[in-house]
Amino acid sequence: MNNKKIFAMAMTAALATSAIVVVPEASAAPKKFKDVDAKAEYGQAIANLVERGVVKGYADGTFRPHQAITRGQSAKMLANMLALDTEDVVNPEYKDVAETNEYYGAIAALTEVDVFSGYADGSFRPNEAITREQLAKMLTTAYALLAPNGTTLPFKDVLVHTEAYDNVAALYHYGITKGQSPTEFGLRNSVTRAQFALFTTRTEQMLENRIQAKITADELDAAIIEATYTEESHPETGEEIFALHEDGETIGIEAISEGKGMIIVSGSNVTEEEEYEVVTQKKYIVEVTKKEEKLVVTLTESTDVTPTEISVEEEALGFEPKHIEIMSLDGKILDPTMYTYEKNTFEVIEGEEIEEPETASYTLTMKAAGAYIATFSDDEGNSRRLGLAISESDFSFVAMNVIEKNEVLVSQDEIGFNVRDMYVEQFTAGLAKDKIVHTQLTNDGVKITRATEGNGLFSIRLTGGDNESIYVHGFMYELAGITTIEYMVVTSEEMDELQNLLQSLGGGNLGDLAGLEGLM
Repeated sequence: MNNKKIFAMAMTAALATSAIVVVPEASAAPKKFKDVDAKAEYGQAIANLVERGVVKGYADGTFRPHQAITRGQSAKMLANMLALDTEDVVNPEYKDVAETNEYYGAIAALTEVDVFSGYADGSFRPNEAITREQLAKMLTTAYALLAPNGTTLPFKDVLVHTEAYDNVAALYHYGITKGQSPTEFGLRNSVTRAQFALFTTRTEQMLENRIQAKITADELDAAIIEATYTEESHPETGEEIFALHEDGETIGIEAISEGKGMIIVSGSNVTEEEEYEVVTQKKYIVEVTKKEEKLVVTLTESTDVTPTEISVEEEALGFEPKHIEIMSLDGKILDPTMYTYEKNTFEVIEGEEIEEPETASYTLTMKAAGAYIATFSDDEGNSRRLGLAISESDFSFVAMNVIEKNEVLVSQDEIGFNVRDMYVEQFTAGLAKDKIVHTQLTNDGVKITRATEGNGLFSIRLTGGDNESIYVHGFMYELAGITTIEYMVVTSEEMDELQNLLQSLGGGNLGDLAGLEGLM
């Protein structure tokens, strides 16, 4: 599972108990610091962290709110706030952070979940003041903050299309930062102790209202859960609809913008062999709506299966497919409500030049499992068939398809010389009991047609008058009673490499051609 997701949700769980943390009397701080305005927002933020034992004041009764906070100090405070394990950690191997360093455990824990990183020279620089830019990255990563698409900043010192812009935009969107002035964020400026308290407590306060729906492992009678598939973006605008926050036991859902998406959640238990075994899967529809200017999440369990899309190219068909009929293998016509078929369109954005393809493409969306034959036709007598095998997997349909090609022509231009002899190599086609393909030399090139049913590889050696030679290497594959033939023209050296590869993959076992197109 993604460490960032685990981290973000662990933080959420910690917040639920943060209000009732009991601070040991020995570490209790004075209720007031003589250099802190207790009524100001920053004073209240400091008081909150002190009461929780995250930070302390100094022996002289001061807090020193305007003193810069270091990278090491910020790591220790954040790890403390999030109740991270700072003992059982992986050494990040920073050359300036020994295991005896007081900040080692916190730095290692935060590095492990990508919240902190070192410098190119292998150092961490724990005693260096943390900058506002670094703090913005730390908070957005740790708390999984994401600004909606199109969020604009008033700060002139934060360049668009940069990581810093995305991080600061998230803080600005959630009201965590107001900038050091109306037009400046202060990326390179140091973070003070008061500012750190403000940023982190504002984040926590925002977070309390952020998780609007939850799915727990107990609800699925599982020990651990995770989102195994999600659709959280708007299909047209691409804008994020919701964000997920996971810790293994809970999946929290945060509203980002209006729209509808989907998640599939897998629940697992631990076996006696201490391995995770998936025991259940559930699909949820996540709908975000706006009520009284507030985004609201509605979570609904669903058993619907997501349709699968198949791309059909006009170039492959050889004509413009105006009509389609889909039939099962027993001859029954499929109800038109179980599929859609439409021509793909290209949206032209003003001011941008988009080169449209020379031939059109179409999308066939299937909503029913089974084996089918789709017949495409036009009004001029042309037709072409497509073999379809639609199966269901994890609440989604998955499609395999082949376009009917019972014969192919290897053109004279592809061959490059006049063919004198043709020979079907035995190390591929010869492995089958029957001849797999027929070959015929024509004025236009070499025609290859299927000679038997089933799947198989073939390699045909073509020799010219001057003893030059090339190979036509390909495969014949059958699906739902429809056969396709694919090939490529290769040199003798390339054919040797393919032969070695085929032998390493199992030689004569041609029963399963899944993934064979990778050889083409």
